[in-house]
Amino acid sequence: MGRRFRLKHCKNEERKKKALLVSFPRESLVVDMPHGILLSSPLPTPSEEIHMTPSLLVSLSISSFSSGPVLSSSQLGMRLSKVPLPPPWVLTSSSPLVLCNVMSQSTHAAIAMSVHINSECDWSVTVLKKQFSYSESVMGAFPVEKLKTVADVHQLFQYLDCTKFCIGCIDDSLLFLKVPTLRHHNCHILLDPEIVSVRCSCCSTFRSILQTTIWKEKLKVSNGSSNSEKVNYRFLSVRELTDRLHRLQQRYRTLQKSAERLKEKVRKATEEHGITLDEESESYVAEIMTSQDTISYMENLSSKQSIRHIFWQQQLEASSKTRLPGYEVAPFDDTVVFVSKTQRTLRDYTHYVQSSFGFSAETDQMLTTAAAAKVSSCPERERSVMLLIDEVHIKENLVYDKHSHNIIGFANLGDINEHLTEFELSLTSEQPTNTQKLAKTIVVFMVRGLFNKLQFPYVQFPCHSLSGHQLYDPFWEAVGRLEQCGLKVHGVTMDGGAPNRSLIKLHQPCCAGSFVYKVPNPYSVDNRFLYFVSDPPHLVKTMRNCFMSRRLWCNEKDILWSHVQKLYEADTASMCGIRLVPKLRYEHISLTSFSKMRVDLAAQVLSESVSKAVVLVCGDVATETAKFLDMADKLFDTLNVHNYSHGATARKPFQMPFTSHEDWRLKWLENDFLKYLDNWESSVRTRPGFSKAQRQTMMLSAPTRYGLRMTVWSFIELLQYIFSIPDVHSFLSQRLCQDPIEHFFGCQRQRGRVHDNPNAAEFLINTQALRVINSFSHCPNKGNCRGGNVEIAEATCEPLSKRRCRSKHNAVTLDKNLSVVDLGSCNDSILMKALYHVVNEEAHSISYFQEKSPKQIAQGLAEWIHEHPDSASAFEKAIVESFLNCIPFTSTSPHKKKMQTEMWGKYHTLRTSIAYVEVWKIFLRTSQLSYNPIFCQSVGHFIFKDLVKAKLAVHSSDCTLRNVTELTYEEINALRYTAGYVPRALKKRAVKIITAQ
Repeated sequence: MGRRFRLKHCKNEERKKKALLVSFPRESLVVDMPHGILLSSPLPTPSEEIHMTPSLLVSLSISSFSSGPVLSSSQLGMRLSKVPLPPPWVLTSSSPLVLCNVMSQSTHAAIAMSVHINSECDWSVTVLKKQFSYSESVMGAFPVEKLKTVADVHQLFQYLDCTKFCIGCIDDSLLFLKVPTLRHHNCHILLDPEIVSVRCSCCSTFRSILQTTIWKEKLKVSNGSSNSEKVNYRFLSVRELTDRLHRLQQRYRTLQKSAERLKEKVRKATEEHGITLDEESESYVAEIMTSQDTISYMENLSSKQSIRHIFWQQQLEASSKTRLPGYEVAPFDDTVVFVSKTQRTLRDYTHYVQSSFGFSAETDQMLTTAAAAKVSSCPERERSVMLLIDEVHIKENLVYDKHSHNIIGFANLGDINEHLTEFELSLTSEQPTNTQKLAKTIVVFMVRGLFNKLQFPYVQFPCHSLSGHQLYDPFWEAVGRLEQCGLKVHGVTMDGGAPNRSLIKLHQPCCAGSFVYKVPNPYSVDNRFLYFVSDPPHLVKTMRNCFMSRRLWCNEKDILWSHVQKLYEADTASMCGIRLVPKLRYEHISLTSFSKMRVDLAAQVLSESVSKAVVLVCGDVATETAKFLDMADKLFDTLNVHNYSHGATARKPFQMPFTSHEDWRLKWLENDFLKYLDNWESSVRTRPGFSKAQRQTMMLSAPTRYGLRMTVWSFIELLQYIFSIPDVHSFLSQRLCQDPIEHFFGCQRQRGRVHDNPNAAEFLINTQALRVINSFSHCPNKGNCRGGNVEIAEATCEPLSKRRCRSKHNAVTLDKNLSVVDLGSCNDSILMKALYHVVNEEAHSISYFQEKSPKQIAQGLAEWIHEHPDSASAFEKAIVESFLNCIPFTSTSPHKKKMQTEMWGKYHTLRTSIAYVEVWKIFLRTSQLSYNPIFCQSVGHFIFKDLVKAKLAVHSSDCTLRNVTELTYEEINALRYTAGYVPRALKKRAVKIITAQ
């Protein structure tokens, strides 16, 4: 591994043939180690070839030196080249003058130290790349400041021969490290001859610290708690898997013995000191324990942790549990639910609301009840919520519901989306096709309180393939229903998926610029904006993925994933047990399809500690990489403040809670982070010699950059609005993340035990249970978002809503019997149809925090229209004409999805315009009714959907069947079940048989 230098001389050819090959170790043996450690070879390596004469290998006595006259540096060099030097000193260079102390070892020769003399005869000694001059304290005993004679050089040699070297930290107890030596970065190297110790003070102190650290690491390994315990099984070899299995078995046996020992101890204590009470004594003891005198006495005890108080408290709880067979609690109050008498009774509580996809008035009533309980103390602040939207994959399956006589498992995103999908298929196919497709995913809308613990899975839709325009109708209907329930929706949090990005860009026509991060909320009474937020954990994962898969470039330097890999390799190569980044493991570097979804792995790579360590290991080449990691860490800390004390304890100012709308972090986001992105893009776009596609790979992906800018601007403006709400003094930015919906998905899989992939029917059943027992607050251990400490809630005895028993002949109620008002009396007026729809919809009867409900306004307006039909007709004509301008005139557009996107964009621009609102205000003022944005938007939305169905009607086939008996509701569902499920199962079975053969 080392260089080889040949000893040369020009006078004697025989000695030249017998030249000695001397090898020197590489300079790469000297590396910097963390925490002030310097790992090096015991001797430095020369940087140039050494030319030695044969006379230098001859031993000479000290008397061969003479004082002689004062010489210059060049003359001194010529004199030293002719005069033999005492071994092991050799002359390696004449200009500048360099003398080296060569020490022979078993396989090679090495340089112990070197003396450098400049043109002014000033000298310095270099040992282990550390230079000592005349002014150094360790060289203070040498009196000669300038070397002008050969005698002065000899005197320096004699002094250096008496000088001792610091041997570093290696001794017999640290030989297992297999390194030459280990030094502190402030090691003195040269010791004063008067010092008895063989180590300097820095190495002596560091040696004790190193021994303690190694002892702790050995103790961890012996206890089975090393870092390898955290590595996934798929990354371990067979031997490592066997070792881990033995450790786990040993730990299991130890815990089992400990549990048996405790059980035996409790059993013996019970047999020796326990007393068996009869029924009379038990009732007497219970009466004493629960008496008012006993309670007041125990409450007045000075020590609440005494054995007497703890025993009384446990006995009191036991007696109360004996009398009460079960606890019933109110939902959404973070309370603990205990199992009731039987599972059947508990099922009546969890199935109080009929399970179904889509919106439900009963679900709105449950949410309204929960919200009303939350807003008793501070209504304005506690009503602020965020809407979370995410998608989860399910198993494709069909299940027949015997209670509702429906087939569960088909995709259904609402009536208008189903109609548009059927219309699209009619344009491309002449034959009638089946639009029913099996659901692959479920889109869930969850409500999360910004200042309370409200986390409610509001509505879910099964879908086959999701698009952005399909989300528009359910999204704004959910916002309108939540506003009607008395909640104030300030924003929506989604991931960076393509459907979500399409939904956001769909609102571009109603925004002033091309960049969309907020839109007017048409359902709000106070003209609020609704802000779009990209989930910060998903942004961190996409930033890490771009960093890993692309060759990023900024400000003339690369931002490379290989820098982190080099840091990991250098950090794990250390055998001393001390690491720069102890959290950086193999899972962070070698990512799989599953580990890429874990937020903790991405956040630990894009961190401040990795940023500093990369610069220390890789040098100036990785400065831009370190800056990128540091900016990502500060951004995630700013958008993920989850605790009031973590920022102070961890000494991270970016994780402190927000207490003002003028927080300094908002200026950092706007002036530093956004400008960093802008400068990055400008530097890449102005880089010559690359195409546009190549420049795109030098930056973060376009969706990631858009999500970052959108989230930052939304967060800045939303935080300023939040602090304008009364009684708001602090805010935690983690409330904007969609962690609760990730926990909800984890609990969905957790409830299935081994069967962790539910179908649509099982998803509905699990959602019912999770809404009532509130178990989604306990996040799974191996989920995407790892939860922290779970708060222990207090129990309450408030009654729950329970499903009532129904007789069998009234158990089934078909949808066709649910109509309250006959639509035949509407006289073909689309406005009257919309009013009757509002009257018949139970959800519009909810009127919390409002003077009149939409149902009451619709009833009053319908009565006024019967008396003034001409005024209503003029208003209806104006509304219909404005809506028809939003619907495309042609029904054969080649770009159907683009057509729907433009249609919904124009419609949203119209419904949020000032002119549209003024028309409604004038009409309601004429009818002597107050303006209600929820009522106006609900009626207008119903009219628009009716017009879309009429304008984009699906043309039926000319071939009509005659004399066909009409099927009943149950027969249609049974036919769909057998025609869809049975052939699919047979096809799967046939494919399985063919594959096996």
